[in-house]
Amino acid sequence: LTDGNSYTGLVTFFSYVLLIHSMVPLAAYVSVELARLMQGRILSSDLEMYDEVTDTPAQARTTSLMEELGMVQYLLSDKTGTLTQNIMEFTACSVDGVPYGLATEAQPVKPTAQRSNPCAHARPMACFADERMYRVAHAPHSDAVEHFLLGLALCHHVHPVKNTPGDIRETGADDFNAQSPDEAALVKAARDLGYSFYASDNQNHMFLNILGKERTFKLLETIEFSSDRKRMTVFVQEVTEGRFAPEILVLSKGADDIMLELLDPATNKEKLTLTKTHLDMFARKGLRTLVLGGRIISEITFNDWKHRWLQAELDNVADPNPDRLVNLAMEM
Repeated sequence: LTDGNSYTGLVTFFSYVLLIHSMVPLAAYVSVELARLMQGRILSSDLEMYDEVTDTPAQARTTSLMEELGMVQYLLSDKTGTLTQNIMEFTACSVDGVPYGLATEAQPVKPTAQRSNPCAHARPMACFADERMYRVAHAPHSDAVEHFLLGLALCHHVHPVKNTPGDIRETGADDFNAQSPDEAALVKAARDLGYSFYASDNQNHMFLNILGKERTFKLLETIEFSSDRKRMTVFVQEVTEGRFAPEILVLSKGADDIMLELLDPATNKEKLTLTKTHLDMFARKGLRTLVLGGRIISEITFNDWKHRWLQAELDNVADPNPDRLVNLAMEM
């Protein structure tokens, strides 16, 4: 071969290598995935990764988990997580100026073995013993409690899990997979009080069993929690026999100092004072507190806001500016 042909052949060879270096033979890809699956099964059956207290084995939710664990070099932990175990339980609440639960002094606490649920479509709770809440949740005129429980059941990012026999629509989910234990605790509380979130679909429908009645809500938009807003907000619209309700429910949950500032000026001052008193009482008892709130808006108002929100997202692609979305999010 001449020098010119040798050079051309060398360049062609390495060009070919560069083009196909990222390609993996199909057989090799299948083999790698099978190996990952087997490693995940081994992790799930590892007795040293089993928690006897909660009867929970390790769960490999992604096939690449073992590779990600192999990249870990340091583990950092603070004393809070070590001492508290990060276990969240719904213990007390204040709705419409009325306190309920273990942290209140208005209702004596029953021993765990004696706690009962006086209402159908609900179940006893480990750390919440106030039977008044069960009764008022099942009262047909308790709009404030209904909105409070809808906030617990709809404003979240959890996925229901059914591990025992039975129809999940009737018996409810056994557990909830959530990004944080406080979200799971709030949805469990709603379930135990008769507002059971049991499924969702890829069309953003959320299915609830509310006091034995099936109800469906369409999740229209979610504004995630951020350090600026200090709250999470969802927009939901009830769907009945294929028809959307004329109004949209805006539900928010977040830090009490932020949420209380957003209240309508026409809010009952006496109830607001009572609520603040109850929040202080809960905090003094060592409970973690947050505030849930909501409002009802028209479709016109939502569509106008949604249009501006989508436009801001498009503008951010060409000219990134997080303040656009922050300012729109602050409106809700």
